[in-house]
Amino acid sequence: MRLDSRRDAFSGNSPIAPAAFERERLIGRWGVASFHDEKDRRRTEAEARAQCGQAYAVSRGPTNAGR
Repeated sequence: MRLDSRRDAFSGNSPIAPAAFERERLIGRWGVASFHDEKDRRRTEAEARAQCGQAYAVSRGPTNAGR
């Protein structure tokens, strides 16, 4: 990546790609868990919920108040 293109990306001079999903879907409490087989999904999610005392809390920020 050229230095000037990186600078443009951070300065707001580059076009903004549309989001893959709405911001509201990110708001909540999130933990980290993984599974390899779909059959393990429900058990893994249940165990993660039971052990998740330190979830990542994502809230609406002050700049998103009117949106």
